[in-house]
Amino acid sequence: MSRYWGGLVFILVITAGIAVASEEVMVTGKSVWGDTKKKINYLEGNVRFVQGSTVITTEKVQVDLDRKSAVFEKKVKLTHPEVTI
Repeated sequence: MSRYWGGLVFILVITAGIAVASEEVMVTGKSVWGDTKKKINYLEGNVRFVQGSTVITTEKVQVDLDRKSAVFEKKVKLTHPEVTI
């Protein structure tokens, strides 16, 4: 079930990203580390992605910079003026 919501959130983020592609994304978290060879970043603890009026909060995320994709885990919430998931 969580993969379903993760996929849905990812689709919404991509859709929102296309609509506001000119706005930068601000990302914060308690712990941040990465794998420079694989170009993957890991964030944990009160992770927050903000792009314009879209906000995603979660406890854990893995961001693949080559694929420009993210996998969100644990307490994922997407908030946008028109929808909250």
